[in-house]
Amino acid sequence: MRTSHIMVLSRGIVLLCIVLLLSSCQGSAVTGTQSVSLESVDTISIENGSTPVVIESAKELKSMEVSITAYDGKPVINIDQDEQLLKVSMNNHAFRIFNMMNKPSIQIRVPMDYTGNLQVISSSGRVTANHIRSDLSIEGKSGSIQLNMDNIRSNLQIASTSGNVTMNLGDKNPDVNWVLKSKSGRRSHALDLKNIIEERHSSRGMTGKGTHYVEIETTSGNIAVN
Repeated sequence: MRTSHIMVLSRGIVLLCIVLLLSSCQGSAVTGTQSVSLESVDTISIENGSTPVVIESAKELKSMEVSITAYDGKPVINIDQDEQLLKVSMNNHAFRIFNMMNKPSIQIRVPMDYTGNLQVISSSGRVTANHIRSDLSIEGKSGSIQLNMDNIRSNLQIASTSGNVTMNLGDKNPDVNWVLKSKSGRRSHALDLKNIIEERHSSRGMTGKGTHYVEIETTSGNIAVN
């Protein structure tokens, strides 16, 4: 039997602990989905640890949708709301750290008209962001970061230690002020920058009207804007 269990605590704090239970230990995947209201929420904070996460904006949604795929019966994810902050955190059980073949994964879909902030804190988990419309900040360590953007309509601040950062653009001339910085990693871009300043460890410039701000910084990871 497969079930999704939700716990709700009072005192203004909502804790949704989604636990995927398996009837046997056969390693088969179980997916659970939960909708979460974003009413009064101005910041979504996601801590995925070593778990791969995909975040995307979706036009048809009215609330945030969280989908989790797991291969064991351990608790997977906690969602805590405290006033205007909604925090999504992964339970990185020790078994999963060493089980590379059957690691859980998470997908978070946010309404296209959500105007608050998105924050992602990651260690070794891969982060993929698709067509995000709200302000986004990502702090990663060794996991790769990929951003797929039709157009840039918000501010983006991406930082990684050794993980590579790749941005794929649909619009080759977005209204952005760019800062690309890396201490020892390679930097490459297909941008037609104006007011360009090229230095040993950074590239700066503007495309379009420069309305939005995008900063990508790594220590040893490579940066590519395609």
